[in-house]
Amino acid sequence: MMMVISSMDKLDALSTATKNFIAAAAIFVLTLAAYSNSFHSEFHYDDLHQIVENNSVRGLSNIPGFFREPDMGSYLVGAKGYRPVTYSSFAVNYAISGYKVWSYHLFNFILHFLNAFMVFLLIGYTIKSTGREGGFLPALTASLVFAVHPIQTYAVTYVSGRAVLLASFFYLVAFLAFIRYRSGAGGRASKYLLVSTIPILYLLGLLSKEMAVSLPVTMLAYDLLITAPERKGRARSFHTWLPHMSLLLVLAGYILYKKRLMGYAAAQDLPYGAFQYLMSEAKALLMYVRLLLLPVNQNIDYRLPLTTASDALVVLSWLMTGLAIWLLFRARKEYAAVSFFGFWFFITLAPESTLVPIYDIAAEYRLYLPSAGFIAALVVLAPRVIKAPARRALLAGAVVVLLCLLTAGRNAVWATEYTLWSDVIKKTPGSYSGYINRGKALFADRQYFESIKDLKKAVEFAGTPAEVSKVHNNMGLCYMSLEMDEDAADEFRKAIAADSELVEAYDNLGMVYYGLGRYGEAAVVLGEGIALNPGYGPDHAMLAGTYAKLGRYAEALSEMKEACRLSPKDFNNRCNMAVIYMCNGMPDEALREAMIAAGLAGDDKERAQLRDLMGKLKGNARRPRMEGMGK
Repeated sequence: MMMVISSMDKLDALSTATKNFIAAAAIFVLTLAAYSNSFHSEFHYDDLHQIVENNSVRGLSNIPGFFREPDMGSYLVGAKGYRPVTYSSFAVNYAISGYKVWSYHLFNFILHFLNAFMVFLLIGYTIKSTGREGGFLPALTASLVFAVHPIQTYAVTYVSGRAVLLASFFYLVAFLAFIRYRSGAGGRASKYLLVSTIPILYLLGLLSKEMAVSLPVTMLAYDLLITAPERKGRARSFHTWLPHMSLLLVLAGYILYKKRLMGYAAAQDLPYGAFQYLMSEAKALLMYVRLLLLPVNQNIDYRLPLTTASDALVVLSWLMTGLAIWLLFRARKEYAAVSFFGFWFFITLAPESTLVPIYDIAAEYRLYLPSAGFIAALVVLAPRVIKAPARRALLAGAVVVLLCLLTAGRNAVWATEYTLWSDVIKKTPGSYSGYINRGKALFADRQYFESIKDLKKAVEFAGTPAEVSKVHNNMGLCYMSLEMDEDAADEFRKAIAADSELVEAYDNLGMVYYGLGRYGEAAVVLGEGIALNPGYGPDHAMLAGTYAKLGRYAEALSEMKEACRLSPKDFNNRCNMAVIYMCNGMPDEALREAMIAAGLAGDDKERAQLRDLMGKLKGNARRPRMEGMGK
């Protein structure tokens, strides 16, 4: 015990810069140890429509568009999302590594490390502001627990969890700038710089994910619990309220702009109201506390049922929440830091877990930023419960090591689509998401019959016509791969019958009809799909090929022009455009398109294909064969 006390005295004697370096190194090493097996985890869930299948992230030139067009966040028709900073970061990753996952995970890891270090600084500054010394070890312990807690894997290992990481990053930097501003350190120029930077950081947080909205309330709580006691008797000035007013102006502007872009400011309409959601979140809160204290049996699809009437668990949760808030309020004088961090937990959790309905009743990523307050409150309170420094140090070390192991184990679950959704099915046997997504993973691995088994289970648990439609569409793809075209067509027709707006089903049914030589039916179905999503180039290309098979060359030319407009650098489109020009008796235009295609050929196969096409065009062949017509 004397050795521990001596070590603490030596730490307290170190300079602030040295302490910060030690903390940063410890956080980095332990976080890397916990996440070292995560850098090759596959894309999952929203990653597929936001990144893998989203053409918008494939060019840095699209970044300005993310700030103007909410539809650019996903390739799905009608899937709006306004998180332009997050989507821009995906475009940067694509520019670095394409679809190789390492750069996406490295980006997330760096953000998480920086957030954990800022949690360390935040806790240390807050403890110091309450007039207490010896804040280094509590701050380091809490930041390490935050960094390696397995509840964070949903935000860190899941690539699309980056929205949470980015919003938290700007939130924490803004809050540290606010603390610096409140401390009065630096001259007038420094204060003006800080007070002008805070609203910019707040806006960047909102443009990363809406959860950053609570920053003004957290700042107010800090003023009331930490700053106000120090300023007792001092006159309140304009400068005192300037940071708060600037954030409220930013929030008002953000809400108005988002409402103009998307038609709503908070969330889309859902089949349940605010009060039902609040009661459901009361139960979710009990689960969240359990996961923070005992992080086992984690799941990305908890499927908590909607609570439509108050019951015993709802009442218990409200009583416990009320008691916690009352105790935190009572502790504001003697344990100001504990009080603030406890309120931090509730304030940062509130935007997604109170009155604004969201599709998922419970999701682990919602605990990312709130967990910082929850963990900090427990760690700062620990010396009041465990008096011996040696025992606290041993307990802290054991907890951090255990959490590292649990996080590494959770990352192994995130490794592939198959392992992730198998884990969901094991823990939530009635999970529609589990079966349809594992079915997709099996399909990607060419295990078509096994995929069909999972998809048939998914139909049993589908809750909406849209979910039923997606399952039938996926089953159709399995049958197509097995060359069972009539069965595939039947599944695609079922998909359209269940949800007439599922564009993919029209595309796929059109392909089946095309392959079966039923060109007239293919043209009708593809036309219906294009009416739903006119901006998808491959559909126009496929319809052009269908019209060409029917001898309707003028219509084929119109569709292929649109396909080339939407995908101007597609080699097959340019080759087929040359063919269609020739079919329309326009040889000069055909040769021009072939020359454009020559500049797009990427391998020997495409160059050989082009030589064959050029030979036919120069030989004035009336009907050269069309290549690459299809999706």
